[in-house]
Amino acid sequence: MLRATLWIAATAALATSAGACKWTEFDDLADTTWVHSTSKPGVNSTDYGLELLQVQHTGQGGKLAVIGANEPSFSTLVYDTKGNTTLGPAAVDLNKEFTINSIPDAPSLVADPSSDNVALVIPSTEGRTVVLSGAADALVELTVNDAKPNSAVFLPGAGGAASKLLVSGTGNFHGIAGSTASTCVANDDLIAPLQAIAMAPLGANVLVWNDQGKLLQYDAATVTGTCDGTTVIAAAPIGAAIDLGFKPGPRSKLIPIGGSFVLVVGVAPMVGGDGMAGVYDVTTGLPAAGVQPATYPGLRSAAFGTVTGTPYLALGFPTRPVQNVTAGQVEVHEVDIVGGSVSDAISLALNDDQPENNQSFGQSVEIMHFNDDAIFVIAADNEIFSYYETTKYPDARK
Repeated sequence: MLRATLWIAATAALATSAGACKWTEFDDLADTTWVHSTSKPGVNSTDYGLELLQVQHTGQGGKLAVIGANEPSFSTLVYDTKGNTTLGPAAVDLNKEFTINSIPDAPSLVADPSSDNVALVIPSTEGRTVVLSGAADALVELTVNDAKPNSAVFLPGAGGAASKLLVSGTGNFHGIAGSTASTCVANDDLIAPLQAIAMAPLGANVLVWNDQGKLLQYDAATVTGTCDGTTVIAAAPIGAAIDLGFKPGPRSKLIPIGGSFVLVVGVAPMVGGDGMAGVYDVTTGLPAAGVQPATYPGLRSAAFGTVTGTPYLALGFPTRPVQNVTAGQVEVHEVDIVGGSVSDAISLALNDDQPENNQSFGQSVEIMHFNDDAIFVIAADNEIFSYYETTKYPDARK
């Protein structure tokens, strides 16, 4: 049975707006609390909440995909309109079903906004790549002959056609179409095999952030097409590379925000390293509005989305000290998608009101569709916090 409790776990700003209410009374005021805390449901993982992803983009309620480790699992949380959560109907033991006995620190878990399909791309114990894709509660397996997948992305289909899943390996692109995969050899500078740490659609191209810190573009039709991998250079980059000066690690993200602007969020390859976030104009190859990306020590997760009409970037710092314990915290920053910048000001700082050591609050974050808008959802160690109301938006429950 899914155990859920309702309590406050937020910022000083939220606490101030609570007036005379005491946090100890919130269990008696379930309908007026701001945060729903969901503990680990009936899955075998001992590290539940390693990765979060919204899998419902319209309609009432919401749905969240959750990755667990030790034992590896994929499951969904289903939200009703009042914010109650239940375990989805098809939790998967990945080792038992697909011979995946371990989960990387940053598995490639991506969503297709046009269909609510998802894909989990992960190495198997046999030295190949397992691609699980389709509806979140009915995933279909495809095995690709690639020992180390780096990233994945859904690319929108031309003229309203279905989206295509693109998976990157070491020096390869794999275009996934149903139960088949076409492979293109790819180099990042006509010499070195491409290591695509993050990818995003950009018009008719796919934008790639490689392990050397450069932004590259490839023709999307080519890399998702029918090339068979036998040509030495089947997919060459288009135009000049943009050197961001930051070598990204897993969990780094590229997020198109309109026109030629892309929001870049860099997570350091090593835990505890400095991350970065900013906006680049890929037409000029320069930071948008002349604003250099900001540095964020300890950054490990990020999510972008619009809540009540305002674009936000949520950044997770799971080892940040809170009240003298290493509990973790999430910062929320406004994003100017017209001028192209991330505000230095912290709109919200979210953390557990009763922080615990090694809680890992912010190990994953998501801005999830819920009812008619969106909410912040944050993973900690075997616990997921859903913020139904903050000082930035009213109660989203119905």
